[in-house]
Amino acid sequence: MMRGVLKANRKKDNKAKTIIYQGLDETTFEIIAFAETSKEIWEALQQKYKGANRIKKIRLQSLRGEFELLQMKSSESISDYHTRIMVIVNQMRRNGEALTDV
Repeated sequence: MMRGVLKANRKKDNKAKTIIYQGLDETTFEIIAFAETSKEIWEALQQKYKGANRIKKIRLQSLRGEFELLQMKSSESISDYHTRIMVIVNQMRRNGEALTDV
């Protein structure tokens, strides 16, 4: 069971890294190329930009990509899917995205 959890966490981390990579230009990618986890990537970006608006912009790009790729899982209830959507939407709003409820 523990192996399954570790495997799921690695899969989520790899997905997060992929989404982050998609929102970066080549120069910025070079800064994070050797990071092994998504957490290390974010820490490197925060160090580089020291919480500047650029971090928010990159985060928003990642969230937009994640939002666009959202699909309901076959084992997921409508309520769970709605919760996942709202988590992403709320993160986008916290990072400055102007979204309507529509």
